[in-house]
Amino acid sequence: MRSWAIAFALGVCWLQHRPALPPEASLWLLRLAAIGISIALFGIFVCLHLFAAAPAGSMSLPPVAVSERAPPSRERASGHRRADRPSHRLTHRRSYWRSHRRSHRLNRRRRHCLRHRLGHSLRHWRTRFRGRGRCAADRFIGRSRFPLTAAVVRTVGLACASALGVAHAGLDAHARLSTRLPVALEGRTLALTGRIVGLPRTGPDAVSFLLEVDHCRGLGRVASALCAVGPRRVSLSWRRFAGDGRALPALRPGQRWRLPVRLQRPYGTANAHGFDFEAWALQRGIDATGHVQTDRGAARLAEPADASLGWRDRIDRLRQRLRMDIEASVGVKAPRATASTRVGTRAEWNSRGSRGEPADAAQSARSAQSDRLDRSDRSVEGHEADEADASRSRLTRLPERRSSDTQVSDGIVARSRMPVLTALTIGDQRGLPSSVRAWLAQTGTSHLLAISGLHVGIVAGGVAWLASVLWRCAIWRGRPLALFVPAQLIAAPIAAIGACFVVALSGFGVPALRAGWMTTVALVTWTLRRRTRATVTLCWALLLVLAADPSAILSAGFWLSFCAVAAILLATSPRPPGSDAASRAGGPPMGPRDVGGWRARWQSVRAATRVQMAVTLALVPLTADWFSQVSLISPAANALAIPWVSFLLLPVAMIGVLMPPPFDHFCYRAAAHLSDGLLYFLAALTSVPLASVTLPPTGPVATALAFAAMVLPWMRWRRADRLRLPIAACCGLPICVMAGAAAWGRVAEGEYRVTAYDVGQGGGVLVETASHRLLFDTGPPHGESDIGERVIVPHLRACAVARLDMLMLSHVHVDHTGGALSVIRAVPIRVLSGSLPRTHAARLAMAAAGGANTFCVRGQRWTWDGVRFEVLWPPRPESGSGSGGANASSCVLRVDNGRHVALLSGDIEAAQEARLLAYHARGASRRVPRRVPAARAPAGPPTPAVRGAAVNLDAAAGPNRFEDSGRDTLPGLRADVAFAPHHGSRTSSTLPWVRALGASEVVCQVGYRNRFGHPHRTVTARYARHGARLHRTDRDGMIHFETRGGELRSERFREAQRRYWMPDWPAEREMSP
Repeated sequence: MRSWAIAFALGVCWLQHRPALPPEASLWLLRLAAIGISIALFGIFVCLHLFAAAPAGSMSLPPVAVSERAPPSRERASGHRRADRPSHRLTHRRSYWRSHRRSHRLNRRRRHCLRHRLGHSLRHWRTRFRGRGRCAADRFIGRSRFPLTAAVVRTVGLACASALGVAHAGLDAHARLSTRLPVALEGRTLALTGRIVGLPRTGPDAVSFLLEVDHCRGLGRVASALCAVGPRRVSLSWRRFAGDGRALPALRPGQRWRLPVRLQRPYGTANAHGFDFEAWALQRGIDATGHVQTDRGAARLAEPADASLGWRDRIDRLRQRLRMDIEASVGVKAPRATASTRVGTRAEWNSRGSRGEPADAAQSARSAQSDRLDRSDRSVEGHEADEADASRSRLTRLPERRSSDTQVSDGIVARSRMPVLTALTIGDQRGLPSSVRAWLAQTGTSHLLAISGLHVGIVAGGVAWLASVLWRCAIWRGRPLALFVPAQLIAAPIAAIGACFVVALSGFGVPALRAGWMTTVALVTWTLRRRTRATVTLCWALLLVLAADPSAILSAGFWLSFCAVAAILLATSPRPPGSDAASRAGGPPMGPRDVGGWRARWQSVRAATRVQMAVTLALVPLTADWFSQVSLISPAANALAIPWVSFLLLPVAMIGVLMPPPFDHFCYRAAAHLSDGLLYFLAALTSVPLASVTLPPTGPVATALAFAAMVLPWMRWRRADRLRLPIAACCGLPICVMAGAAAWGRVAEGEYRVTAYDVGQGGGVLVETASHRLLFDTGPPHGESDIGERVIVPHLRACAVARLDMLMLSHVHVDHTGGALSVIRAVPIRVLSGSLPRTHAARLAMAAAGGANTFCVRGQRWTWDGVRFEVLWPPRPESGSGSGGANASSCVLRVDNGRHVALLSGDIEAAQEARLLAYHARGASRRVPRRVPAARAPAGPPTPAVRGAAVNLDAAAGPNRFEDSGRDTLPGLRADVAFAPHHGSRTSSTLPWVRALGASEVVCQVGYRNRFGHPHRTVTARYARHGARLHRTDRDGMIHFETRGGELRSERFREAQRRYWMPDWPAEREMSP
């Protein structure tokens, strides 16, 4: 059975990674053929076993008397012979006699016991079936008199199981994609009628929710006909704009609404090692995303009575009520942010204007004083400029001296009380701050806040123990009820109900479903008095989860949950006979109960340590492949965090769920204090050096081999002593492969690689040489997070980028600087350059981190690993406040290795293009208007002062240095790879500019269906007429360009990593409106 379940899972996994789906008719034929072949093979094999030993002329075997066969023992059911395994009396004498006396008193009326009667009937029919069928079911594809036939049948059976997995997953995918929003309905106003499902999420200015569509109506017959196809479930956002005095509606699961909406297909950014929104939407059955048009009128329909609500709506309402109770009990306001915390607070960043200026009076005063110092810099020379720099440095560092890391941690912990409790009780992790997520990832304790086997097991065990105690105390007509029905038989279904309750509260997540199925299968087999191996139970759970939802295999929680449980089962498998010293000496094997005192406790500690180390090492390849990060302090963190959550935090929180008000308030408050202690402990561990390391992903095949090599040394084999060293040596091979994967992907000397991120409507480019990295812009904000946290930082970790030599922010617009704070906090940066004001949040964060600040100015040149970098614009230090606006001061960077040229043009407009063309036409006959002196590199650590126009990156002279050239020369504008200025807007990319570039590859970083209409159709046609190949990040995803000698290679992510759920790009979309 285990091999069949794994074959079924492999078939599902194979189809989920296909670029296109097979036809639906062929999948139906494949399913029917696999089922037919399986039934035929089963019948043939059973017939062979039934009639192979029959005498001549007889078609049936002689019956076997039931009394002749001994009842199946536990040793025989578990696969071990009685001689290989000592009886229960020899190993546990005390516990045996104690339980024997207790059972003798309780079993006086055993004839009336329901379990006795039921068990006797089951044993009778099972023995008759085994006797008459000659173990036909037990020996199917097992021990056989026909080994060759059995091998053929086993192979064909595994192939049929894989085919069933492919057919099942393919038909499920066809059903999900058939209700997707048609392309013709994108951007149109539709009237949807439906009910709210799931938990709505309310923010300060918007509420997001899922709507199950019952009726869809569009304008016109064609739109109404297309609405009949889909969508069936949409993700909507109800926003409240500035100046709108109306409050957001209080949405509840089960409510019915008629809403005017504008929709689009589920479309997200496509980047390597980033979050796949389209796969996430497919897994949750989301057919479209959009927003409610509040100005057209939204009506709430008559709500059905509570008695007519579905069971899913009832569960969702219970989850919402619990979340509201937790918020009312422990929801606290964050402490007032200081100047240092204000730099790293997302709400403060979102409240800044388009230029990133602070809004409060204190920051405005500091801005004015800094501007006065800036004006004084232009008139002073020599030591007067140094004094001004020192004064500005003291001014910048003054607020940071008043704050401390403790105040920042206090604020984060206070804001995390409600999200932590909601994650533990109802499985809603959407409110967790990014800092808490980082703490959990660095300490390897993310599983503690995800409802999984730990939580389900604790609740099911606690409920079963309580039910057993109460049943033993129950008396009916003067007689204990345990005499009629054993307490264990009552506790088993109650434990299953408790497990199902926890799974329902979690929202039916994949880890909780796996734990729920495993608990149910184990309880059913125990009730039927059948001992089943834990690995068989795990495979049953795998089969049931994939049969219910084949798309669950796309989530990281699926792989981490099942692989972690598999590692635990392999590490805790019973040691075979003869593997320990006691068995080799002729006595029974020694267990923790056979020894007393400190030896028993020491064995328990060793067993727990063994399990924790096995899980940690087994999950190293998976976490490296999924998150590119591995925690080194995970065993120590889990050794204290797991008991804290298991025995204190989770029981108190679950008691609060079961208690009525106002008693639940006290439980939630106590759980909040316990969560504070947990978070303070995790925050302290993250400050340990080398708490986590970055490992590059290696792909699915290498990850599977590494997982197997990590798990095998912990298995308890008969000859483990001989194989331990060779297997341990093999464990080092995948680690070496993962460590050397980064070296294979490095850029050669004199070459460079340009990566254009798919950031939506914004900019973000990574330029890599052999040993240096430069990040040009960081993309826009994205909801409560930003592109830096969601896209750029994961990619840098996956590429093993431990440090950025320069972060260049072209100008102050938020679509180019929205992710700067996340990048600065996650990756060490040496220099921040760009056209930003001195009081910009990114500059203040960079100064607090100890990095250097500078401006980008025309004439700056430096060489890294044989690749020359040069800034072409602006002609003087700009902060985005000039007469031409922020776009006029955008930085323009040129990268040249002597064979290929890349030009990063930012958001310059036609006027700046004309000035660059004029300057290039005049040649080198004129000098730069004002030469900006280069600042010397400090002897000690760089001061957080805002520097001048240039900063020396390397104090030692050499080929890799950053310099400010005073020559009046400017290289040509010819480029092989060019980024369209201002995302391809009609106000840039003029005809002279396109002719002067002569680019063969042009990149437009634009968002899907952006409201600006970028890139404009005239611009794309202009580049096409001049022989350029156009790349669009909304259509192609992340784009790579790499120079290798005289060859320029390009790769589009959506082409190289095509999956069947990725939307097709319509031809009419090439012409922008």
